[in-house]
Amino acid sequence: MRAEVGGALLLLQPVLAVLLGAAVLGERPAFSQLAGCVLVVGAVWLTGRRDAPPRDVPETATGAEPEAAASPGR
Repeated sequence: MRAEVGGALLLLQPVLAVLLGAAVLGERPAFSQLAGCVLVVGAVWLTGRRDAPPRDVPETATGAEPEAAASPGR
């Protein structure tokens, strides 16, 4: 399992706790809990999209750009 998937699953634990509390124990979640669940699920969905724009490539350890470090003839 990739770290991104594991992190997303860990973020869903509170949502599952609210759902299981309602289903198994008969608890009635407050509006703020339901709103928080919606926010968490939305955030996990947004970060897990495949069409998300790519992030910038970090610089190498020497501080040079990756293209400059790859071509010794410059």
